[in-house]
Amino acid sequence: MNVAHMENVKTRKSLYRRIHALSEENLQSLVHYLNELESGEAQEPNEETVAAMRDVIAGRNLSKTYDNVDEMMKDLLGSNA
Repeated sequence: MNVAHMENVKTRKSLYRRIHALSEENLQSLVHYLNELESGEAQEPNEETVAAMRDVIAGRNLSKTYDNVDEMMKDLLGSNA
């Protein structure tokens, strides 16, 4: 077995493990995305989306987080909620 073939097998096994671990919802999203790629419908994100993704990765410009919806609604509507 050559090195390229061994790397291919390793990559396929890794991909299988990752797919197998996905939730049903994420698996459906992956299938949808792959279908878009195959059909040529997949689009690159626009500049604003790319900038927002970079901010999240870098931990910049993040909004406040909440532990539950009630906490968020009280903050959004004021203490009378």
